[in-house]
Amino acid sequence: MASGFIVNSRLFPAYAICAVLTATSAIFLAMYTRSILPSSHGNFYELYAIAAAVLGGFSLRGGEGSVIGVVLGVILLQVLQNLVNLLGIPLSLNFAVSGSVILIGVLADQEYADFRERRERLRRLAAGGAAAPAEPAIHADYRIASSASMELSAAKDLQIPVHERPR
Repeated sequence: MASGFIVNSRLFPAYAICAVLTATSAIFLAMYTRSILPSSHGNFYELYAIAAAVLGGFSLRGGEGSVIGVVLGVILLQVLQNLVNLLGIPLSLNFAVSGSVILIGVLADQEYADFRERRERLRRLAAGGAAAPAEPAIHADYRIASSASMELSAAKDLQIPVHERPR
C-alpha cells in the first residue's frame, strides 16, 4: 500500500489499458504507413512526441502543461511538416525542422522561467517585504559549481559590494 491505495489492485488494469492503447496505436501506424517493418517502424517518433509536447506548452523541467496544449502542439507540428512539403524542402531536413522547434521551445521555456522569477522578485519588493536571497539557478549548461563560486555568483546577483561579501 502506497499513497493511500492498494497498488496491486491498480497495477494490472494500468498494464491492461497500456497494452490496449499500444496495440491500437500500432494498428493505426500500420494502416497509415501501409506496411509493417519491425526494424524501422517507429524510428524518430519520440522526436515528434517531444516536439509536440514542447509546442503544446509542456516545460521540459516538468510539472506544467495540459492535454489540450499537446493536441494543439501535434496540430501545429503537422502543419509545420506539411509546410516543409509544400515549400519543397527535402524530406531529410524534416528532422532538422523538428529539432529546431524543440530548440526554440526550450529557449522560450528558459526565458519564460527567468521572466517569472524576475516578476516574483519585483512583487516581493513591491509588497514591502525584504528581498529573499537569490538561490543559484541551474541553467541549461548544468555545470557543477563549487560552493565558493555559487556564493560569489549569488553575491553578484544581489549586487552586494565586494567589501561586504561573506568570506
